[in-house]
Amino acid sequence: MEFIRSWIFSVTIAAMVVAVANGVMPKGATSKAATFLFGLVLMLGILQPIVRLDYEDLFVLANGMSDVVVESEEEAIKNNNVWMKSIIEDELSAYVLDKAKNSAEVSHVSVFCEEGENGEITPASVQMKGRFSEEGIKALKILIVEELGIPEQQQDYIEEGLS
Repeated sequence: MEFIRSWIFSVTIAAMVVAVANGVMPKGATSKAATFLFGLVLMLGILQPIVRLDYEDLFVLANGMSDVVVESEEEAIKNNNVWMKSIIEDELSAYVLDKAKNSAEVSHVSVFCEEGENGEITPASVQMKGRFSEEGIKALKILIVEELGIPEQQQDYIEEGLS
């Protein structure tokens, strides 16, 4: 903050000196050359922070920012995977509920997914609530194994009355 304050002060003083010198200069050919010279002096005053910039510090700052960007990108990917998992679970639950209507009176379906090592999201288990007959459960088990690849051991059928 002190650096910016001193820079603004320097530019202000340079502008004031240039304005006074330009006002005192007599009109003519030397006035145009002096105005050009004053403009250069003022330009140097404005650009002074860039000339004095410590590029090593800038490089360190840029490298630190790249680490922050990488961390932010990794966090965004993680959050995206959480959202994708949630969406996939909801869509698969709705799909199974729709298919289950042919085999049983189902009130609720929850499909749970897992994220694999390479980031792919696959269905891992399913839980159904409703009234089921033995034939209905057999048909649902076959459907879920064939359609979603969820083994029978990961399928949970909870018997409850429908309202």
